[in-house]
Amino acid sequence: MPARVLSLAFAALAGLALGAPDLGGQEPKKSEIRGTVVTAVDRKPVKGAKVSLEGQNLALNTDDKGRFKFPKVAAGTYVIRAEVEGFPPATSTLLLSPNDRIEVEFQVGNNDAVTLPELSVTEPDARVSPVPEFNRRATGGGGRYLTRDYIEKRAAANMMDLLRIVPGVRIKCARSERLCTLHFARHTDCSPAYFVDGIPTDKAVLFLMSPSDIEGVELYSGPAETPPELEGIRSGCGAIAIWTRVGKKSGGQ
Repeated sequence: MPARVLSLAFAALAGLALGAPDLGGQEPKKSEIRGTVVTAVDRKPVKGAKVSLEGQNLALNTDDKGRFKFPKVAAGTYVIRAEVEGFPPATSTLLLSPNDRIEVEFQVGNNDAVTLPELSVTEPDARVSPVPEFNRRATGGGGRYLTRDYIEKRAAANMMDLLRIVPGVRIKCARSERLCTLHFARHTDCSPAYFVDGIPTDKAVLFLMSPSDIEGVELYSGPAETPPELEGIRSGCGAIAIWTRVGKKSGGQ
């Protein structure tokens, strides 16, 4: 099975270790978490960084190449934590399937920026969305697509938390989640265009909507990827199209 790769800059991200599920006495298929800790500027390995799985009594230090590995981990949801002296600790929630392998990269010295994972977030076996526009563009590719199945599995508390794990997205926060800004890695000096159900809107939608209201999300990191129907004044910096659940209103459950 191909590895899933996560890339995270050092930031203090809150998480809750949920532990591995009870498989009813069956011998579980073991998964693996491995990765590296590097400097953000020149990507040099960081030796001796402490990496742990919260609540699992598993901790180790990176080797001289900045590498770490947790082999034979049961499937489940975990919080991985990395600590380097002089920097705030970083945590991220990981969801492991049986016989899965996840690769994580922590980048030291990037302030509060979060560089999100280089992985596909479209579930190949996810149920078809009832939104025709979403299905059409997701089938054609070109962007990143979060399905309702994926959103449910992610179980994010808010939109910022949901989008933290999308490839090419960067989030900076100042003291609170309400002071967070989002942009794509290709456009560090401007925000993307936002759409809700095909209608242009403001970035405030990230704080006004709950993941429980969302049927799907499309993310395009620049004009080359952005479809014509999502082009606008700010689409040169990318575009994010949010589709609400059928029969649901914003803020509903």
